[in-house]
Amino acid sequence: MSHAKIVANIITRSSAVAITLTFAEIICPINPNKQTATSESPVNFPSTSFIQFLGSGSSTGCPRTSCVFPSPLPSSSRRCETSHAALIGDPRNNKDHRGNPSLLISHSPQGSENRTNVIIDCGKTFRDSLLRVRPSIASLDGLVLTHEHMDAYGGLDDIRGVQLHSSPPLPVNLSEKTMEVVGRAFPYLVPKDELGKKGESGCKNCGEEVKRHVSSLAFTVFSPFASFFPVPSSTFSMYPLPFVHGEDCTCYGFAFGGKVRFGEERSDEL
Repeated sequence: MSHAKIVANIITRSSAVAITLTFAEIICPINPNKQTATSESPVNFPSTSFIQFLGSGSSTGCPRTSCVFPSPLPSSSRRCETSHAALIGDPRNNKDHRGNPSLLISHSPQGSENRTNVIIDCGKTFRDSLLRVRPSIASLDGLVLTHEHMDAYGGLDDIRGVQLHSSPPLPVNLSEKTMEVVGRAFPYLVPKDELGKKGESGCKNCGEEVKRHVSSLAFTVFSPFASFFPVPSSTFSMYPLPFVHGEDCTCYGFAFGGKVRFGEERSDEL
C-alpha cells in the first residue's frame, strides 16, 4: 500500500489553520473496507499507522433527540431532515448517524511492533461511538482533551469500560482550564492531590480514599505551543494550537504526524 499525504483540518472546531499531515491511512468508520487518501508522493512514514474518526457530529449528536418526537412547528421537518435520515437502518452503516467529535490515532514507528493508540476527546457519546465503530486496536494508551465542554470530556467515566482492574492509570493530557472543569465535574476521577492543587471541587469528601470501580486516570496539563508526549513511554508527540471557541472558551487543535504546514489563513495567536 502506498503512503499518502493528507491535507486535513485537525482543529476540531475551527477552520482557521490548514494542516498538512503525513499519515499512512484514514479509516472510515462507516465502511468496513479501509479507505486510503490519494497518494501524491512517497514519504518516509510507516504504513501501519492510521487515524480513524470515532465521531464527527455536533454537541447534541445526530440524530437530535427532539427530532424523534412529532413537532407542531411548520419548519420541524426541514430542521430534522438529516436526523430522520440518521434513524434509517443500521447506525454503523449510516453516514448521518454521528456522535461527538473524536479521533483515534494509532501510531506505530517504522520498523517497530510497538503501537501507541491515542484518542482525542471522549464526549457524551463516547461509549456509543466505540460500540458502533469498533476500532481495530488492542488497547487505549492515552487520551487528549481539546476543551472544557461536555462534548469533549463527558465520557471520561466510560473509560473504565476499556480498562482492567489491574490497568495502570490512563494518561490524560489537557489544558489548565479543562483540568479545573473536569475536577469539578468528576471529582472522583481526579486524584486528591490534583484536587488540592486546583482548589475547591464542590465535593466535601473528595479527598477521602474511597474504593470504587471507576476510570483510572493520570492527568497532565499541557501548555500552548509546547509539544508533549500523550503517552510518556512513546515517541509520538503532539503540538497544541489554541483557538477561540465561543466568547469564553479556548479550544485546542493538535498538529502531529511528521510534516506540518500552516496555511495563509491562521488565527491571530499564531
